[in-house]
Amino acid sequence: AVSSPGDQTDGSGTSIAGLTASATDSQDGATFTWSATGLPDGLSIDPATGTITGTPTTAGSSTVTVTAEDQFGATDDATFAWSVTNTVTVDGVGDQTDTTGTPVAPLTVTATDSSPVASLTWSATGLPDGLSIDPATGTITGTPTTAGIATVNATATDGPGFAGSTTFTWTTTNTVTVYAPADRFDVVGGPVVPVTVEATDSSPTAPLTWAATGLPD
Repeated sequence: AVSSPGDQTDGSGTSIAGLTASATDSQDGATFTWSATGLPDGLSIDPATGTITGTPTTAGSSTVTVTAEDQFGATDDATFAWSVTNTVTVDGVGDQTDTTGTPVAPLTVTATDSSPVASLTWSATGLPDGLSIDPATGTITGTPTTAGIATVNATATDGPGFAGSTTFTWTTTNTVTVYAPADRFDVVGGPVVPVTVEATDSSPTAPLTWAATGLPD
């Protein structure tokens, strides 16, 4: 009779502790030849000892059946579940500061997956208006349009749905440029010719409010 080792859970990319199946035989002195079906990718069973070893490569849940056959041709088996999980690690990104109206230097967020066969898809929340992340590369590009302080969360998700993320702050400032008019000379008591002072804002959405000090009485 083959004893079930119980359900197993391991992470991809890490060698498992050897798991040895066991069996008893009504015939004294019997020896066993072991086989298995449904093992997670990267694992194998030693036919002589029944020990399962290796490094799982792919996340998922497998139904494993181990079979022992003695030298007389008698067989028995046991079935159990084996779950493999992935770990996604996203590298930290430092806080960012940029100016509206100017394209940002491309910022690529990077990550690793414990599974050597998993691919990652990127997403982000909280990006300043005008910026976006490339889902394939994790690169953030664009031209910010609105000043403010944003809390950005960039997330990498692999095919089986395991994810990791990093959070950082992105500060966007405006640059206001005022164009000084030429010096003016006017006569006391006479009306002045209206002078319009002009200015630009690096943000295409920011309204300007005007104030002045030192105007003649």
